[in-house]
Amino acid sequence: SKWPALRAARRASIASISNLAAMNAFRALSFGAEVLRVVMAVSLVFRVADCIASAASVAPTQILINEITSNIIALITCEGTMNGMSEREYSSHSGLSRGAVQNAKRSVRLVFYADGSINAAASDVRRAAMTDPDQQRRSLGGDAAMSISGSSGTDSYLKARTALTVYQAQERQLAIQKKKGTLVDRARAEALVFRLAQQARDVWVTWPARVAALMAAEITAEEEKASGKPVMIETAILQRVLEAHVRVHLGALADLRVNLG
Repeated sequence: SKWPALRAARRASIASISNLAAMNAFRALSFGAEVLRVVMAVSLVFRVADCIASAASVAPTQILINEITSNIIALITCEGTMNGMSEREYSSHSGLSRGAVQNAKRSVRLVFYADGSINAAASDVRRAAMTDPDQQRRSLGGDAAMSISGSSGTDSYLKARTALTVYQAQERQLAIQKKKGTLVDRARAEALVFRLAQQARDVWVTWPARVAALMAAEITAEEEKASGKPVMIETAILQRVLEAHVRVHLGALADLRVNLG
């Protein structure tokens, strides 16, 4: 006769504790209490069930149920004061969405007290130091975003970011042009132009000595043919005349400047 009564007491007690825990857990959530309290309360319910299952008599079991039920009620319904703010309160305080607050929590941009509540003043300072103005504008939205975008600090940041983006785009374009062969190195191009000019000058300087004798022979033949009389043209004289004209020509070329932009 003892065992049926024990089983009935178990069922009634478990049902009573479960209903009470669920009711108070819902009430705690409705008033914004920490979810951790509810989780702990539910965990205690399962511990009560294990104790009931191992009890040997109805009276000790009933006493144990009453004690733990009182602890659960006190745990769930207590008004425990927090040193700081909850996520919902800090969301209202900072103007951020709940998702933005949770992202800040994951990225260690919030400061917490030992009880898990948010230190609002310290968190504001840390967020300002670790969050760029553009991200703050996206998190806030609306009029707050307009006020931030109008600040000189944000303008400077956006200008610097735009300049960096333009520079990176130009750098990628130059790299593509080099690969295609449509762009050459400036220093290499200047060295090539200088070498070509030097080679052209050397050719012009040696040109009179190379052609003076040939030109003297051709002029002599043409004059003898035209006049029918022997004509003598000195090669050395012709070479000196050609060298003088070449120097004038090279002097004119020296005034030219190559502009590579």
